[in-house]
Amino acid sequence: MKRLAILLLAVSLLCGAAGAQREPSLQVSVGEFDKDARSCGISASAIGPVAALTLRNSGIRVVGKSNPYLYIQLLTHPIRINDAMPGCAVHTLVQVRGIHEKAKLDFNGFKAKNGAGTVICQSSSLAVWRRSNIETHFATELELRIKHCLGQFDY
Repeated sequence: MKRLAILLLAVSLLCGAAGAQREPSLQVSVGEFDKDARSCGISASAIGPVAALTLRNSGIRVVGKSNPYLYIQLLTHPIRINDAMPGCAVHTLVQVRGIHEKAKLDFNGFKAKNGAGTVICQSSSLAVWRRSNIETHFATELELRIKHCLGQFDY
């Protein structure tokens, strides 16, 4: 009887482990940060923490290296009126990208030499904000873009 109980316990543990899903995780990668972003009032150091908090609040663990990974690109353009710069146009791009390192993909004669990258989801926006409150608006927009991208997944 004791052996049967141990066997049943072992089977239930194995079945539970086999059915368990891995916790989703992503690395945060920020594209090249342009000088206009700094002059507009957006700091590179603000992007990572906003992205990490949004991922954690969405149930995704933030890791140092992963495939796929979260890619964030920011493009800015100052708006100048005479000698003043009251605001900036900001394009925010968020993607979850994956890399198939040994993929032998052929797209109508185009073949990947060293593997192939895939954009799994993408969300972007273009906005114009005053410099006085641009970092707050950008943080909110970045959070929305990440959530929109993640909303395309079941995890």
